[in-house]
Amino acid sequence: MNRRDVWRFVRKWVLASDVGIVYSILLAIVLVVLQLVPDSVHDHVVAFTSTNLRNLRVHPLTVLVTSAFVLPSWSGLWLQIPMILVVFSIVQPLLGRAILIITAAFGHIGATLLVSVLLRSGISKGLVDPAVRLASDVGVSYALVGVAGIVVAWFATVHMKLVYIALVSMYLLGYVVFSRTFTDVGHLSAWFIGLCVACVIGAARRRPLAG
Repeated sequence: MNRRDVWRFVRKWVLASDVGIVYSILLAIVLVVLQLVPDSVHDHVVAFTSTNLRNLRVHPLTVLVTSAFVLPSWSGLWLQIPMILVVFSIVQPLLGRAILIITAAFGHIGATLLVSVLLRSGISKGLVDPAVRLASDVGVSYALVGVAGIVVAWFATVHMKLVYIALVSMYLLGYVVFSRTFTDVGHLSAWFIGLCVACVIGAARRRPLAG
């Protein structure tokens, strides 16, 4: 393979995976900046963009968007960002930018809102510490798990699809049962949101065109 072939391959890959690439670059920039600024600034940004109950009540649209672009620690650079690149690059070339972005948004926003409802219910019933209203909650995990759901449901072979779905569902459910954190409830919710999006896409593509 000569230099021209390499360039063509890279160009083709970038054009077919631009959503994941751009998203990863933005995540990396925000992460590096947050790690270089003073701790007080870092903590303020994380607190302001967190999808906790207080922020969802005061400025919901702002935190629902900005929280998906904030990784609070260096671990995001070698954990979440590579996973974003891989998973998003699988979906976009075959299903398109729109479906990828919609699935990621549904996973992030849907899981966040469900967790907030559960937290409010738990606080009102005295089952959850009211201090959780101000807890930090940022990151890409809900969006990532949502897109992973569509990857398994859409791209796995017919024979293995149910096996993969069952295994991942039990894995995430196990975290919910044993860790008992609302973040893990969000991951499970985002997973099923991704599966639902895959079902809707599959049904739409199987539907015969009118006329």
